[in-house]
Amino acid sequence: MFRRPPELIATPENPFGNDKLGRKDEIVRLTNLMKGTDTPLVMTLGAPWGAGKSSFVRMWKAYLESPAGGEHCCIVFDAWESDFNKEPLLGCMGEIGEFIKSHKHSSSWYGQALSAFEKVVDELPGLLKATAGMATFLSWAVPGVGALAAGLNAGADAAEKVRNYVEGGHSDLKASLKVFKEGLREFVALVTDGGKKPLYFFIDELDRCEPEYAIKLLESVKHFFDVENIIFVLSVDMAKLGSMAQVRYGEGYDASGYLGRFVDVEYTMANVDIDAFIRFITVDVFRFDRGCLDGEGDVHRFVRFVKDIVSVYRITTRGVYRALSKVSPLMEKKCSIIDSGIATAGIDSHSFHFLGMSKGVFIDGYLYSSLSNFYYIYVLLALLREGDVGYYSRWPMGFDLDKKTLRSVGVDRGFYYSVLMTISNLSYTSDENIAKAAVSCSDIEGLAVFLAHILKKSNKVYEFFEYYKKGLQSYDSLVFPSSEGVFMSFDQSFPRRGFS
Repeated sequence: MFRRPPELIATPENPFGNDKLGRKDEIVRLTNLMKGTDTPLVMTLGAPWGAGKSSFVRMWKAYLESPAGGEHCCIVFDAWESDFNKEPLLGCMGEIGEFIKSHKHSSSWYGQALSAFEKVVDELPGLLKATAGMATFLSWAVPGVGALAAGLNAGADAAEKVRNYVEGGHSDLKASLKVFKEGLREFVALVTDGGKKPLYFFIDELDRCEPEYAIKLLESVKHFFDVENIIFVLSVDMAKLGSMAQVRYGEGYDASGYLGRFVDVEYTMANVDIDAFIRFITVDVFRFDRGCLDGEGDVHRFVRFVKDIVSVYRITTRGVYRALSKVSPLMEKKCSIIDSGIATAGIDSHSFHFLGMSKGVFIDGYLYSSLSNFYYIYVLLALLREGDVGYYSRWPMGFDLDKKTLRSVGVDRGFYYSVLMTISNLSYTSDENIAKAAVSCSDIEGLAVFLAHILKKSNKVYEFFEYYKKGLQSYDSLVFPSSEGVFMSFDQSFPRRGFS
């Protein structure tokens, strides 16, 4: 069963209650860095699309609204939800209207803010320069906000405003902009206690918008909202934003220089902790702890196992998520090594009989549990598939015990290399060695030695790997574009671990 990452919930009462990836310290540090910032300010919160920016924004907003974070007023505008109307200024104003409405019974400034917002709204027809944009706004207007909404309820005044604008020729846009900003300044002063605590205006999901809308939104922020005591935070990958600018102005356009005119500060989110990320995917997303993993001990071993492979091969977080997504249906239920056809269970609960052996092997609890719930090879091959598809496709053929051949594929590949190479190339195949390996097996590396013995003994190396590779074939072409992003940290590579 495939699962989408859960949507993060953060409140001012508990901003970091669902912080599975350890973002708290980063958010607190960033908040402290912003203290005393000159305003107005436009800042980008950078990371690739799907890197968990939305979750970061939710927690940061909740923290800023909390007593510890300074009890700031914050507005979040989901740009992707609003890009259908093609007028980003309308979307921003609609979000401000919703913000005012939400404080009707909780803030002393509600009535004054409403009056200030009315002045701003009244100038929109002249600034939008299009009846289509005005019509969209009329359908969005917040009930009870200003004369424009009242005109909508009366059915005449608002339409008359639009008609006067269209038929009357050209308005004085500079005068309209001046009045617009005066009303905005008045509103901001009210909600920021005279500028003591800046208003944070987050614009999220900009990565997902059409290029034209995204650039138009950026220009609206700079031209219309360039007033004191506002900090704009644009949640966007700057590289993606540069590509959007080139779509609009041409491939050779200096996107970096263009964006520099609008953005004052660029901030790049830190990479997540590898253990926290793998644990989150394992437990909170795919819930392996309710299926193939039995208890915290199994979870810990699984996280360490995946971490070792990922660290050596520098698989991106997107690759980790994709690999575990593909094996998740295979790990919904316990799977036994018996399924691969190289072993049968004995009469005793701790006995297996392997092909090519004269009698069964008695094994301890760890080995019995591992073989009865054999997910290691699925996960190992799925991660290897993400790390190097060519290397994956060659297993287990094309290798022998010649050191030169082994070194040609890179012995520094470390942990997973040792596991696969051990399974494929170990040559000691006596019943005595198999029994000895069973007794000494206490971890995944010991499991590899044990498997190597029995696979050589039964002459089933190729069939063994092919069985598990076929189990993954159905999932090789799967892509999960819609589920990558709510809580992830995709496209960030983990640091490479050194091997001698």
